[in-house]
Amino acid sequence: MVRGGRSAVAGLLQLGACDGWQRLCAQRRGRGVGARTKRSPEGSRLCPFQFGALVGGRRSGGDHSPDARLLRAECHHLCRQWCALRHQFDICLGRQDFRNKRGNGSGSGCCRSYRYQRSSTPNPGIEQPAAQRTGSVVRDIRRKWFCSTFAGLALNMNVRIAAAAFSVPFEDETVESVLDRERDRVETTLAPLSPKARQKATEGLGLSRVRVCGSKQPYDLVLEAASAAMTEAGITGQDVNLILDYSTFPGENSQYFSFAHKLSDELGAETSLNLSFKSGGCAALHLAIKTALGWMRTDESIQTALLVTGDSAPKGSRSLLPITVQGDAASAVILRREGAEGPLLLSVEAMTLGHLHEAIALIKTNGHLEIKVDAACMENEVMPVYYLNLLWVVQKALAGSSLTLKDIDHFIYSNISQRDRDGFRRMVGLPEGGLPPTPMAEYGHTFASDLIINYVHLRREGRISPGQLLLFASAGIGFTWGVTLARA
Repeated sequence: MVRGGRSAVAGLLQLGACDGWQRLCAQRRGRGVGARTKRSPEGSRLCPFQFGALVGGRRSGGDHSPDARLLRAECHHLCRQWCALRHQFDICLGRQDFRNKRGNGSGSGCCRSYRYQRSSTPNPGIEQPAAQRTGSVVRDIRRKWFCSTFAGLALNMNVRIAAAAFSVPFEDETVESVLDRERDRVETTLAPLSPKARQKATEGLGLSRVRVCGSKQPYDLVLEAASAAMTEAGITGQDVNLILDYSTFPGENSQYFSFAHKLSDELGAETSLNLSFKSGGCAALHLAIKTALGWMRTDESIQTALLVTGDSAPKGSRSLLPITVQGDAASAVILRREGAEGPLLLSVEAMTLGHLHEAIALIKTNGHLEIKVDAACMENEVMPVYYLNLLWVVQKALAGSSLTLKDIDHFIYSNISQRDRDGFRRMVGLPEGGLPPTPMAEYGHTFASDLIINYVHLRREGRISPGQLLLFASAGIGFTWGVTLARA
């Protein structure tokens, strides 16, 4: 994994915050890093990132800035880690020119053969000149080399996703009206960013409307989703042995009680073990599944687990720019391990970097809850390593089941924004349009419910066939990255 970067290398490692995906790899063409090594045309297609004056070369005369001289070695170190990881993926997938283009079997919006084609060349520029990216250098990037053996392990448990459901409120609001109402909050949050980054913060969201709790509050939505999932699985409350609530923002009136305990009572799950945790954000589903599997592994009496989340933005905190705009929703997943149907869980991996916990935080202001986004931290410390760590967790999950990216039939990813989905799409090598359409434009970003909403829509559209591989991936506050792998 890679720890958060510092402001001076943010532009170098910018992988999607504003300009979309940028392949992080030394050009090694003449004046780039390692200029003595000649690169083949095939390699250059995978590595279109231009380093300019920050790393070993410059477009014009004159000395390097102090920042550039100071950071050259550390930037090169990060580049080597990225190159090593991409090289490992090339070994698994084969270079583009030698990949076998198979038939027209459909995956998530594209056939498998398309998956092997590189998408359009990413933006080669960097966000800010080195002189503007002042600050301390990257610290303590001494974790595993990406090219080393991954520690992912197969579950070796017969646990299936027996059912999944979601619920959204009837009321909605346009994203435009949200941003207009919260204009002061948006301007204050974006103030530390460059003018270019502020301008791009509202571009590429891909969100038109968001659902807003009104007549129904988060718990009402959770109860609806849980009831629907239980009906689909053909079980009653007495069959549920574990209820796990992983809501991050359950509404201002629900901060101090657990949905799990209340559900246990209302669903008739009298003997269920009831647990709750918070602050997993968009990646909390993976943490919840991993926690449930741990209990199921150590306690044979736990055969059925109900995982729920219900999130609603605090008043005045619906805009989370430069990231997204939040909509309200709830979802439920039922895991069973005996006599169940549904996708078989193959691997679940997650990682957290606690030193980035203040990038997005829930605080109290004048007695009211508020989601505070540290835009500078997101831009300079989180985004430089966002896709690196996501790719690391993806590879770890795949390695645990002896699979590679080319084996995946459906990628199920968050609805944070269209530009973020484009970044993920490029990360896994899908062409434009390679990810399936989702209802994100009408629902907004619904935190951890995104994955369940997208999964349920895939199923309703009949896109998932028996035997196909599903990869659920997301990242969220904490800061947390997670991946769940399953076979339908």
